[in-house]
Amino acid sequence: MATGQVQQLLSGHEDKVWTLAFSPNGKTLATGSDDKTIRLWDVATGQIQQVLSGHEGDVETLAFSPDGTTLATGSWDKTARLWDVATGQVQQVLSGHGSYVLTLAFSPDGTTLATGSWDKTAWLWHVATGQVQQVLSGHEGYVISVLAFSPDGKALATGSDDQTARLWDLHYVNLSPPELLTATGQLTNLRVCRDTLTVVPILPFPPADTVWVKEVWGPQAVAEACGP
Repeated sequence: MATGQVQQLLSGHEDKVWTLAFSPNGKTLATGSDDKTIRLWDVATGQIQQVLSGHEGDVETLAFSPDGTTLATGSWDKTARLWDVATGQVQQVLSGHGSYVLTLAFSPDGTTLATGSWDKTAWLWHVATGQVQQVLSGHEGYVISVLAFSPDGKALATGSDDQTARLWDLHYVNLSPPELLTATGQLTNLRVCRDTLTVVPILPFPPADTVWVKEVWGPQAVAEACGP
């Protein structure tokens, strides 16, 4: 039975903890901090497994790969990094953004990492090589809520300070502009719902029940409510 009691108090960071994520198997928790480090914690014991150092700015965002072997982190130092979870060693340093890396996500198959930045772009990286696959440009504000891949990995949703979300066809991203979802305020979170190409921006301000949904069927797009 759930008790609502604290199970572990995880102390060790020397500044604000901004971001965290569980590993896919639930055994490890990763935390990122303004102290420029990432810590990996054993969930069962609360003990530190690894301290990952190397970023030169605040650690803003992080995510585990689907298989749990790699951790991606994004920082105010304008880079993202890929870490080997078992060893704590850096596998790739992903440089190219012109400003802070605010958010990131792995594709469902784990081969691609998407990063979103204050520089108003989202970048797609090949995880194995660290090479850039695509630079997605078009937002007029910083990309604050990348990123939701569709479950089949064929679409990417990005949300921005420009009050829009965009759906990108990753197979034809250079051929046509993304579909736009317009809201009345800042978009700070995205989730995929119902089918592989439905994306819901979630607005954390009044009116709390306002969402905009765009479903894509081939080249056509229609708006409709996202049901349960």
